Amino acid sequence: ASVVAMSLGARIIEKHFTLDRDLPGPDQICSIEPDKLRLLCKMRDDIEEIFGGGS
Repeated sequence: ASVVAMSLGARIIEKHFTLDRDLPGPDQICSIEPDKLRLLCKMRDDIEEIFGGGS
């Protein structure tokens, strides 16, 4: 959903972050781990390159 939102022009994406989804806590299951965050940032950069950065 975040990638679609960014491709439609979203400038702010909220993500919960964790180092390990197996840790205890209510948000762990829906949190993003470092490797997935890196991938999301790469996709954001690719989207900006394809559609322009707005500047």
